[in-house]
Amino acid sequence: MIIGIFGLTCTGKTSVADSFATELGYQVRHCGELIKQLAARNGRTPNELSSKEHADADEETRVSATQANNLIIEGTFLDVVLADVRNCKLVRLSCDAAIREARYNVRRGGTSFADRESLDAELRQRLYQSIPNRAPDLELDTTSKTADAVAREIAKWLMTVRLDT
Repeated sequence: MIIGIFGLTCTGKTSVADSFATELGYQVRHCGELIKQLAARNGRTPNELSSKEHADADEETRVSATQANNLIIEGTFLDVVLADVRNCKLVRLSCDAAIREARYNVRRGGTSFADRESLDAELRQRLYQSIPNRAPDLELDTTSKTADAVAREIAKWLMTVRLDT
């Protein structure tokens, strides 16, 4: 099974994906980390990468989603990147903005949370404005939950999905 976990910055995507993967023995594709590595190799920021470089990375993600089994993919824009990948269950994480900002301030230096939000919005607009997004199969609020608790909720939900199919 392929699971795409997406949402805004600091909703818990990486932590939930890693917790879920550990529990189920799945592999994880961290899209944001892959983009950061690509940008660093080229001496740029993720927002400075060309649309083609982003499109190539998105295509690699789609190929991974169609060829792998037992894979978790986490990233900010998966509602668009994986919109046409039917074998993928999409889970959107949300979280109170103040909690997200507090998480961001603990984990990141450099740019402010407001700047990060703005950069993400600009990137979504530049790369995906004309591409329809896909509604999530499941939405979870991580505001007052641990990553492990959210991972357990996803696992429980997946059991009902498998029973229904």
